[in-house]
Amino acid sequence: MSERFTFDKTSNPSSLILTDIAPKWANRFNQLPVPILSLKGLQWALELTAAERCLVGEAHGFSASYLQTCKVCEMICSNFQINFIMRSYENLKKNTEKFVKHWNEKHPHITNELKTKRKIKLVAECR
Repeated sequence: MSERFTFDKTSNPSSLILTDIAPKWANRFNQLPVPILSLKGLQWALELTAAERCLVGEAHGFSASYLQTCKVCEMICSNFQINFIMRSYENLKKNTEKFVKHWNEKHPHITNELKTKRKIKLVAECR
């Protein structure tokens, strides 16, 4: 893949970017391409088929709850699976952009809630 995924705040500086929403998968997407038959490629493909561990699941706090609450997130999750397995990185990038746009329109509060929970957990661990 000649072009890396970019996660810059371009149109709205207050918008969340993929590294805010799903940092684990943002990091992974910057490592593309990976051989699909490699251990890493197989692991990622398997995780993309698990609703709670895929990119959308990570955004929802490693939860599959979105399957009952947001049909757009469910559809986007399915597209990530197909695009990764088919090695369609251009479509994977388009789907990522669609997801980030949808997330900023419908779910930014989830990211903020998860960040607050992480901060509380860190403070509790430091005591």
